[in-house]
Amino acid sequence: MFSKSSKDTFLEQTKAAREERALEKKREVSAVYNADVIALQETWLWPHDIAYLGTLDHNFAYTGKSAMDTSVGVIKGRPYGGVALLWRKDAFQSVSVISCQRLQAVVGPLCGDYRG
Repeated sequence: MFSKSSKDTFLEQTKAAREERALEKKREVSAVYNADVIALQETWLWPHDIAYLGTLDHNFAYTGKSAMDTSVGVIKGRPYGGVALLWRKDAFQSVSVISCQRLQAVVGPLCGDYRG
């Protein structure tokens, strides 16, 4: 049987490994498809995890909206998902993020022949 501290350590290590595999998969998707815009849904990222989007590829800017309600304490059942948008920095001269309570939109004009 695990002691409480070793069980907690095991769970933390398992969570960290799972998150790293998910990040690696997203990096591969970004590199393989050479996308200008990546839209993710059902991210299940906590509000404090949105910044992980910035680690996927340094060529991309990002925004995300967590749907996880941190005020309820322990999450029971299946939580809401959340959304994220990543865009290639050199494809958009300026981007405006429009936030509201449940949805998020990104507006930005596509540059000319930015891949020159």
